[in-house]
Amino acid sequence: MTSDTTAGGSPDVDELRREIDSTREHLGGTVQELADRADVKARVQEQVQERMAVLRAKAADAGEQVRANPAPVAAAVGGTVAVVSLIGLLRRRRSRTARARGRRRR
Repeated sequence: MTSDTTAGGSPDVDELRREIDSTREHLGGTVQELADRADVKARVQEQVQERMAVLRAKAADAGEQVRANPAPVAAAVGGTVAVVSLIGLLRRRRSRTARARGRRRR
């Protein structure tokens, strides 16, 4: 508190009221900050929204890059198709070979 006093030695009433109001505002802000920190669900939601916005921006950038230069994407897709086809052929060949060996043993 301040040491403002009136002529009689008592503190100034207006000054006390200002200090009380200031303290109330400060405490009110502090309580609100604590409540915000305690609201974990809201904080998590905020973080999720922020991360979603970042991911959407990255996806949009990637889409623009693909539209600008589709050759690397086409090459990657073609390579993936070739590898999957090769794996399928090898499995089929291995399966036929195993069946043929089983027939020979009988």
